[in-house]
Amino acid sequence: MSKLVLFLGILLMIGAIGILLFFVLLPEDMQSNQSVAAIHDALFCSPGEHYRQDIGGLVYGSDTQPLGRELTIYCENNEGQPRDVTGRSIAIMMGAFAVPFVLGLFMTIGSSIAMTARWSRRLMASAGSPPVTVYTNVPGKGVQHRTTVTQLSDAQVPAEAAEMIQQIMAGFQASAAQMQADEPNDLVSKLRQLEEARSANLISASEYDRLRQQILDRMDD
Repeated sequence: MSKLVLFLGILLMIGAIGILLFFVLLPEDMQSNQSVAAIHDALFCSPGEHYRQDIGGLVYGSDTQPLGRELTIYCENNEGQPRDVTGRSIAIMMGAFAVPFVLGLFMTIGSSIAMTARWSRRLMASAGSPPVTVYTNVPGKGVQHRTTVTQLSDAQVPAEAAEMIQQIMAGFQASAAQMQADEPNDLVSKLRQLEEARSANLISASEYDRLRQQILDRMDD
């Protein structure tokens, strides 16, 4: 829907520019065209009158720089009597340009904002949230872990990242299982592995402290 509104808004602005160019930059040979003359008569003149315009000499500003040419627009009846409609004609021209242009501009801006917001939501949803691993120390079974992933959409963890996570989890789980089976002289190595797991944010601070205390207690024994 936003794309359609954006397309229509752009068309309206292009059409408004075309209308302005039709009134302002219409070649003189086209102004004598019957269809063009009929449009001018209907827009600017009363029934029975015909549209006429005279382009005079240059108009200069205060710095003697030419600003343009003097334009006089009038309607001429069947008796040849002119009626000045310059102000009214310019107002009609500006209105014919401004209304579709402003409407198209608002449609374009509004649809662009809506599309940008939707793309931002999709980008955030595709990113999801990082996996959270919860470790539980079960007596007799070693340290067990459970990984959960909170997703905002159907986005999945890339295969490479998932494989790496599985390898890390498998290595740490094996190390945790050996922590209870190894002899006390190997507890220092397990303590180092626990430090590495904490540095990699694989376990929480509280779980690290608890497991570390268990290792230290075994070393004391």
